[in-house]
Amino acid sequence: MGRVKTTRSPDEDIRVWEDKREIKNLMGKYANLLILNRDDEIYDMLWSKSRADTAFGVNEGWYAGADSVKRRYQARYEKNRVIASMLEGRFPDRFSGKRGDALYGIGVFRSMPVSCPIIKVAADGRTAKGLWVCQGSAADLYPYGPAARWIWGYYDVVFVREEGGWKIWRLKWFEELSARCGTDWGRIEEAPADLPEFAGIRDLAEPALDIEETLYPAWSPSRPLCSAKIPGDYDTYLADEDAALPQSLRIDDGEIVGLAPAPASAGDEELSEDDIRKLARVMDKE
Repeated sequence: MGRVKTTRSPDEDIRVWEDKREIKNLMGKYANLLILNRDDEIYDMLWSKSRADTAFGVNEGWYAGADSVKRRYQARYEKNRVIASMLEGRFPDRFSGKRGDALYGIGVFRSMPVSCPIIKVAADGRTAKGLWVCQGSAADLYPYGPAARWIWGYYDVVFVREEGGWKIWRLKWFEELSARCGTDWGRIEEAPADLPEFAGIRDLAEPALDIEETLYPAWSPSRPLCSAKIPGDYDTYLADEDAALPQSLRIDDGEIVGLAPAPASAGDEELSEDDIRKLARVMDKE
């Protein structure tokens, strides 16, 4: 990883505080777009536009590259549309004559709040790493009918600085556990029998992974103790820091090209009273 920088000037401290606040807001937008079922907007709004090697990791492997990541979000968006249509067909008296786009999002509510942030901005200011805990819940439609579930896990994210600010470069969503509300999450789940009117949900599976490999085993009574990796201080991002990255996603020769540099620092110049007040306001907001 190389030497980790241990001291910063006051101006650099301000920049890091502002970077962390921007990254927190980005992940807040991510969580709110899920609540609003606006999955089709997530990539264009929050992901890197300069990197061809974006990737979305889940427990079982990777969606590699912009097209694959977009396809995953779009598949969930299309699933929401089909769910609304199925529910309207099953319960027509509950929708007041609504049709088409007016039904979108009905029957799906995914609250996936992010908390306990640990964010580390690289000393070179070009990338950042973050880890969040998610204690979520979802009302969704399954082959056995509408149901609510507890969904807990981790968001493990690498961010890249671009001209428009911080964007997602690599995101891993590691599901720790998923259990129907009112059931014992410590036991192997036995799903209820499928209902004919909702059996078509099985045809709306997530797109196939580009790279299949176990990145994080979901909880089970027999799983050894494990947890997501907590990010630490680092100078610059190198692909070999993350052993889980498949070779096709690693940076050539360990170098990153085309990244925006960190804003210029004023170095160790003496701070004015205005600078000190600005630093205090930033730290208070943090």
